[in-house]
Amino acid sequence: MKHRLHRLIAWWFAIMVPVSVPPTTIQQRETLRKRRLFSMLMLLDLLIIVFPSFVPILVQAKGIDPGPALASDVSIVLALWINQRGYLKCASLVYLLTTFLTTAAAMSNLSLSIPLFSFSVWALLPILSVVSALFLPAWGPLLLGGISILYTGWFVFIERHVQIAMYLKAPADQTLFFLLACVAIIMTATFSAISTAVAQRAVVLADRTVEVEQAHQELSVLHADLTDTYSSLEAAHATIQMQALTDGLTNLPNHRAVMEQFTKEIDRARRHQFPFSILFFDADHFKRVNDTYGHGAGDAVLCEIGERASRCLRSGDTLGRFGGEEFVILLFDAEASGASIVAERIRAAVAAEPMALSEVAGGIAMTVSIGRATYLEDGQSEQELLAQADQAMYVAKRMGRNQVRGAAEARQISADPAQSASWDEQTRIETMQREGLTPEQIQHTDAFAPSRVK
Repeated sequence: MKHRLHRLIAWWFAIMVPVSVPPTTIQQRETLRKRRLFSMLMLLDLLIIVFPSFVPILVQAKGIDPGPALASDVSIVLALWINQRGYLKCASLVYLLTTFLTTAAAMSNLSLSIPLFSFSVWALLPILSVVSALFLPAWGPLLLGGISILYTGWFVFIERHVQIAMYLKAPADQTLFFLLACVAIIMTATFSAISTAVAQRAVVLADRTVEVEQAHQELSVLHADLTDTYSSLEAAHATIQMQALTDGLTNLPNHRAVMEQFTKEIDRARRHQFPFSILFFDADHFKRVNDTYGHGAGDAVLCEIGERASRCLRSGDTLGRFGGEEFVILLFDAEASGASIVAERIRAAVAAEPMALSEVAGGIAMTVSIGRATYLEDGQSEQELLAQADQAMYVAKRMGRNQVRGAAEARQISADPAQSASWDEQTRIETMQREGLTPEQIQHTDAFAPSRVK
C-alpha cells in the first residue's frame, strides 16, 4: 500500500510539476518544493470539495447556494494548470483570491440563516494570509490581510449591519469589534509576511553561502595549482640559473660564474684588506690525448682533473672551468705562500696516478702546469691578476711542465733573453715532432704565428 501511494504521488508530481532541468541552487529546489506542495494542496482541496457527501447534504439542509463550491473547483483546476507551467505566484494568487471570494460568499450565506455567525466572519480570513506565506513573497500575506480588513469592515458596517446591531446595539461596541478583528488580521498578516521574508532571506543567504563555498573550493584548487606551477617555475628557474652558471661537462662553475665570483672576491679583498690569490692551470699535452684516444677520453680526463683538484681545496674556495682544458681556482684569504702550497698539492694529486678510463688499459698519465698570482703583489684588478696567472702558467709549461710558477718568478724568467731563445728552440723541436714539418716550414710558420706550448 505504501509503495502504491509513493507511485501515485510520483505520478501526480510528474504530471502537475514537470521538471525539465534539475534544480541546482537551494532557491530553485525550494521553488520546486513549493510547487509540489501547492499541487498536493490543490489535490486535497479538490477531493474535499468534490467527493465528500456531507457537503451536498449541508448545502441542501441549509439552502446554501452551491455556486461558490463550483467556482472553487474551477479555480483549483485553473491554479493547477498555471502551476504546471511554472508560474507559482500567479497560480497562488488565482487560488487564494478565488478562495477568499468563495469563503466570503459562503460566510455571507451562512450568516443569513445563523445571524450569530456574523461575528465569526473575520476568524477564517486570516488563515488565507498564513497559507499565502507558503507560496508568495512577503507582499502576499499583507495583500490578503488588507483585503480581509476591507471585507470585514464592509461586512460589519454595511452588509450585516442590522444583524450585528441586534447583539451590539451601541456603535462604539461595533467599532471595537471591528478594531479587534483588524488587530487579529494585521498581526496574522504581519507575522506571516515576516516569516516569509526571513525564510526567503535565509534561502538567498544559503545559496550565497554555497556559492562562496564553491568559489572558495575553486580558489583553493586554483591556489594549489598556482603553488605547484610556481614551485615548478621556481625549480625550472633554479635549474636554468644553475645551467647558466655551471659547466655542462665537469659540473663546475663555468667562465661566467667564475668571473662573477672573481669580482666579489676582489671587492671583499679590497674592502677588508684580505689577501687573495688565483691559480690558473691546464692539462699538459691535452691535445695529444684527444688525438690519440678521442674526445670522449679527453672529456673524462678533464672531469677527473677537476675532481682531484676540488679535493685539495677548502669549502670556501672556488674551482671553475675557464675554457677548454683551462681551470681557475679562487683562494680567499690566501697569501702567496699558502696559494703555492695548495697549487703544489693539486699538481701532485693529478700526477700521482694515471687517469682511470674504461677504454684505455692502465689509464692515461696526466700532469698540469699551474700559474699563481696574488692580489696587490701581482695586480689589483681581475684582468691584471688573470693575465699574470696565465703568464705564470705559460712559463711553467715552457720550463718543462708539471710544475707551479708564481707571477713574480715568471716575470723574472721571461725577462731573461737567453731563456727566451731556449724556449723558441724548444718550441721548434716540439713542433717538428708533432707535425713532421721541415725546418724551413717551421721557420715560415714561426714568422707569422708563434706556437704556444700545451
